[in-house]
Amino acid sequence: MGNRVRDNRAAGATGPRAAADALQAMRDATRRRKQHMFRAADDVSSDTRKRRLRWRGILAVLVGVMLAPILYETTALSVARWRSLTGPSTSVSTPVLNSMQSSYNDLSRAGNRAVRSKFHDLPWKPSVVLACGAVWCVIGWLYFRKS
Repeated sequence: MGNRVRDNRAAGATGPRAAADALQAMRDATRRRKQHMFRAADDVSSDTRKRRLRWRGILAVLVGVMLAPILYETTALSVARWRSLTGPSTSVSTPVLNSMQSSYNDLSRAGNRAVRSKFHDLPWKPSVVLACGAVWCVIGWLYFRKS
């Protein structure tokens, strides 16, 4: 509390004026504390903002560097296709896209092998279980749609 409240109490002040002074002193003290807290929060938030912007910039550069070969090769393919409309076709070297395609094919084959091995000999009929699952999904969808 402020000095005004202490002075009024020490002087023996009572009544509505003393209560108003005490209330005003409490408001002033609260306002000063809040201003101090907001200043401290602004200092901290500006530091974190600078760090966040720095990391965003670094991340944007890294993503751009990673996507640059893919964009270059897809653009080269598109240009070659358009050029083939007006004259002889040209071949384009696309090592990054070729390696991405071979990796995708390898992962796809491995995934198919893993899934087929699990579902080869089942003790239940998948058609019945999948149909029941689809029915439950529709029931849940209708329930949540109404609520």
